[in-house]
Amino acid sequence: HLGTDEEHTVYEAETLGLTLAAQLIATEPNIVYPISILLDNQAAIKCRTSTSKEGSRFLAGHFDKMTRQLAKQQRDNGNFNLTLRWIPGHEGVQGNEHADQEAKKAADGQHQNSPNQELPQYLWNGRLLCSAAALKAAHKNKSRAHWKPYGKSHQGTQRREQ
Repeated sequence: HLGTDEEHTVYEAETLGLTLAAQLIATEPNIVYPISILLDNQAAIKCRTSTSKEGSRFLAGHFDKMTRQLAKQQRDNGNFNLTLRWIPGHEGVQGNEHADQEAKKAADGQHQNSPNQELPQYLWNGRLLCSAAALKAAHKNKSRAHWKPYGKSHQGTQRREQ
């Protein structure tokens, strides 16, 4: 459970899902390659090619680090082959629909969390830092809700004292 939508974005959740997939691959005793990870979030796939270290890019960095370690471990066998593939969301792809259901369960609260020893180590120390993008969006939404009763005619105008 990452937290509320006022603290984290869907992008972060999808990118965190990549690191959890890498963790599952790393802990599977008899893994058979090639492996494809299907994702319905293009931004999470594209972030892997970004050189930015800002914002939630660090989550993608953890995925990259984990997959590099997997590749190094498998180098002797010469069979490491991992591909990220985009699929359209909400189009009836069975595995994707199941993943969406599991994500909704996880969003239900911390009682749905996996035990620490089953998670990547960087998640053991509690919650992730809040996303600046999510905090900005939450503030914007609260401001809109606050000013909505005043109507459009009053937005952007200053009150004059007489």
